[in-house]
Amino acid sequence: MYPPSEENCLGVQARGQIAYIKPQNYERSKTRKYRTNAYLRENMPYSAQTDTYTCRQGSCLSRFF
Repeated sequence: MYPPSEENCLGVQARGQIAYIKPQNYERSKTRKYRTNAYLRENMPYSAQTDTYTCRQGSCLSRFF
C-alpha cells in the first residue's frame, strides 16, 4: 500500500499526464454562492462565433486580453 500522495502520482503517470495542478479557486467554485453568482464570467453563456459573453440583462461583453 502506497501513501496517498504516491498513489496520486502513480495514477497521473498511468493516465499519461505529466502533472496536475488544481486551480486556485477550485474549493470556492464548488460552493452554491459561487455557482449562482450571475456577475462572474464563468457563469455567463459564451458564444464562440462572436467571442463574447452574455450577461443576465442581455448585454454582450467582449473578451479583452
